[in-house]
Amino acid sequence: MIIGIDIDDTLSVLNKHKVKVANKYIKQNKLPFKLIDKNKQFFSEMYSWSKQECNKFWTECANDLLATAPPRRNVKKFIDKLKSDGHKIILITARSTDHLVDPYSLSEKWLNKHNICFDELCVGYTVKTEICLEKKVDVFIDDRVDNLLPLLPYNVKTLLMQTVSNKNDTSYNGTIVKSWKQVYKIISSLNK
Repeated sequence: MIIGIDIDDTLSVLNKHKVKVANKYIKQNKLPFKLIDKNKQFFSEMYSWSKQECNKFWTECANDLLATAPPRRNVKKFIDKLKSDGHKIILITARSTDHLVDPYSLSEKWLNKHNICFDELCVGYTVKTEICLEKKVDVFIDDRVDNLLPLLPYNVKTLLMQTVSNKNDTSYNGTIVKSWKQVYKIISSLNK
């Protein structure tokens, strides 16, 4: 099978890391902003800052934030198992040159640093439906419901990687996973 996988908050864990980096940025720059809701996905919802300040932070800190994010528990182990079972791994990320100097290299370095194997890396896809269909993805794993819902009419098996920012979302009635072990079990059962 061809397995499409998002990077941020699917292979990596960004939420706690985002808060740590943003709080450091606020303190270093002596900014008056406060954390409003650490469980939100976007900085503009997490902190009491304007869209302009949010963009400034993202432009200044995104490369470091994404480069230093920790991988999810056991992600390497189960990606290796999927590869050894003969699956093709295509990583599809929204990381783009809007705020990153070189999103491909940044992503590739992070993947290599954590020894996460893959067959193909696709960057700059904020909407992932078209690239999933183009690559003939059988299973797509993402933490964003809005990336999964459009794939349902195309018979692509979708898995929502649960995070603190999506755990209360009721718009997705597909398969929700909490770990890479669970992802592996589901994909293995599909392959029988």
